[in-house]
Amino acid sequence: MDRKAEVLIAFAAGVAAGILLAPASGAETRKKIADTAEDLIGGAKDRVNDAKDRASERAESIKAKAGAFKEAVQSARDTFREEMDRPRG
Repeated sequence: MDRKAEVLIAFAAGVAAGILLAPASGAETRKKIADTAEDLIGGAKDRVNDAKDRASERAESIKAKAGAFKEAVQSARDTFREEMDRPRG
């Protein structure tokens, strides 16, 4: 597990403990728990979407580089074939 996940889990556990141990009515405590869970889920969704965007950008970059590499190889192959087919004399 990476460091960010560990910190997030520790933070969530601390918040939950703080909410559960704080003097409040059951309804208030449930609302605080629901609000905190909603915030954590929203943050996680944002991070997932950011990761998807970065992965998509990297994939496009790799595709572009692969296309350029393929063109370079094809050009070198064509040049080689032309040189091989050229009459020697």
